[in-house]
Amino acid sequence: MKKLHIFIVTGIFMGISLFCFAEVNETLPTHHWAYNYIDALQDRGYLLELNTLQLPYTRGEIARQLVKEESGKENWSLFVKEIFHELLAEFSQEINVLNSEQDKESLLLRGKYEGYIDNTQEDKTVYRGIYRGGIGAQVGKHVFAYSGFNFDQYDYHDPLYTGYKWRGLAGYTEQAYVRFKMHHFDIVFGRDFLQWGAGQSGTLIMSNITRPLDQLRARVSFGPFDYMFIASELNRMSGLDSNDVSITVRRYLSGHRLGVSFFNGRLRVAVSELIIYGGQDEYFNTVYLNPVIFYHGAKKNGAGNNNVLPTIDIKGYPKKNIQIYGSLLLDDIQVEKTVPGDLEPNEIGVIIGTKWSDPFELNGLTVSGEYVKITNRTYKTPHFEEVFLHRNQSLGHPLGNDFDLIQAGVSKWFGADLWVGVQYEHVRKGEGSLYAPWDAPWKDKTLKEGYSEPFPTGVVEKRDHIRLEFRYQPGIHWGIQGEVVSSSYGNYQHVAGAEESFFEWRVGVWWDGEVFLMW
Repeated sequence: MKKLHIFIVTGIFMGISLFCFAEVNETLPTHHWAYNYIDALQDRGYLLELNTLQLPYTRGEIARQLVKEESGKENWSLFVKEIFHELLAEFSQEINVLNSEQDKESLLLRGKYEGYIDNTQEDKTVYRGIYRGGIGAQVGKHVFAYSGFNFDQYDYHDPLYTGYKWRGLAGYTEQAYVRFKMHHFDIVFGRDFLQWGAGQSGTLIMSNITRPLDQLRARVSFGPFDYMFIASELNRMSGLDSNDVSITVRRYLSGHRLGVSFFNGRLRVAVSELIIYGGQDEYFNTVYLNPVIFYHGAKKNGAGNNNVLPTIDIKGYPKKNIQIYGSLLLDDIQVEKTVPGDLEPNEIGVIIGTKWSDPFELNGLTVSGEYVKITNRTYKTPHFEEVFLHRNQSLGHPLGNDFDLIQAGVSKWFGADLWVGVQYEHVRKGEGSLYAPWDAPWKDKTLKEGYSEPFPTGVVEKRDHIRLEFRYQPGIHWGIQGEVVSSSYGNYQHVAGAEESFFEWRVGVWWDGEVFLMW
């Protein structure tokens, strides 16, 4: 009964929708349905001036590109026109603001409900809901503030979740930020989404599966260049120091990223560097608050213990409907072989993938493939506070490290309302883990003996997943979606010879609403 009350109250709140002026500087959360439609257009060579290697967008950024792109609509296919129509409807108020010469100040209330019936691996059928809401305000042209909550029954049942739980719900503040945005500059202070890189199964860094970070984020765009700096405090962690004494440490993350766009967005390259550091008596290090310093060089010159993660991302469109992309993470590469410590295996991550849209003039069809490899101990160092985790969730790829993955899929849009996709995925997962203690077996070897280890390591669990998904969205405020997954495992949970199979499904409805007050 209490769940029913929550459902009714939330539904009433979200069902209210007044058409008024919207906030152009508001972050579009990465879980919003519009990203699926934007991806469909970018896969076909449209909206490429939006930075596809760096999310999230603001609602105003999307609106501007929609207006700019619409000038060539006489050459669009019917499918492209239908997708554009849905996005124009969602961002119509932002487009009105951009076309208006008057300054607008406003207040908004947002709410979103997602409710699912799940059939789990334990062959149990359960209801789980996600309830979001928030309040935001636009002050003049340049300042926007937002605070939003998330009550999530999936997090409640997640053994890795750390946070408040109450009566079957896990609750936390999902977004709470102030943004100042003007011309080439964008500054965000507070809690917000962030995702870097290319990939369908995830990205190598800032993969956006963990809770949004508390951060100071500054971005400047000039011509084809885009530069971003972030500084964040991660959750504190407890562990053992070098004397096996239990301690609690503070943890911090800083990062910078330079992107370059060529040929109106048809080729993008981005180079980034992230650093995690911390300690029992550590605070923000002013060296790593320098937005233009080279972290690896600072580390070599004695700035303290830390974990530096450099990456390069590339995405290109050799033809309008063909996309290729790749990412490379160089966590630790051994060049010299002078001491036993140099026998440590290289720690790297690689993603390569492609999409082919509308093949043989079959509008709405997309064929895709991806390969991912992340070696053991990537994202880690001997210091537990430097592991690439935030609140027990990976800040990198969702599968962590010590695995490779092959993924192939085909999907079809039937108009702008219905999308159906089929995907096959094969994963080899070694015994290495972000949660396992650091080990260094090469230290017991001499340079003459050398050291090597297989990839993946230990007893390798082999997973095969076949996934059927659908999304039906007859309007911009609600939709139905679901998936069916058939999975088989060899060496299940790294036990040699153990086999297991699962059949899971999920179906649900979402409803998104808002109230705008303008003066």
